[in-house]
Amino acid sequence: MASVHGNISNSHRDPLDLPILSKTYTVYHYNYERNAAMAVHNHLHQIEAVMRHHGGELWPIFEGKPGAWRCGNCHFPVNGTKDYDYANKTFVESDIEDWRPEGFGTKQRINCDKWNGDDMKWYVYWMQSIPGAENGLTYQQKKLSNWWEFTGDYDQAVRRKSKLTE
Repeated sequence: MASVHGNISNSHRDPLDLPILSKTYTVYHYNYERNAAMAVHNHLHQIEAVMRHHGGELWPIFEGKPGAWRCGNCHFPVNGTKDYDYANKTFVESDIEDWRPEGFGTKQRINCDKWNGDDMKWYVYWMQSIPGAENGLTYQQKKLSNWWEFTGDYDQAVRRKSKLTE
């Protein structure tokens, strides 16, 4: 991702690899010998890069950590114990469908059956947990913003000094 606002990308962040233009753009490389899920996988890594840059303390709360995943991430579903563990049959208690930053969401027993052990279905399921417009969530008495703004219009999000809370 090349931007007048800095290089916030899923790359080595080489300052000379892409020209800086007046608007942000992201370049994706698709390996046509691999499946569509790998293309989506790359897009998720870009979302993670942006959110890790702008997410402050909230993004790590959203993801969780090994052994205590909340919503997980591109490589780790909520019950994942290793990278790409999309077909893990082990059940865990997870609040991914009712994620609330302070941990008050309803938990349910969940395993890979929820996404049929399929990586592409995990990606869709995971993206559905990212707070969107009018999500009704709060963190420390502040409303959560639409986190998709960073993906939909990065330049506007930066100009507005958007955060994960309003």
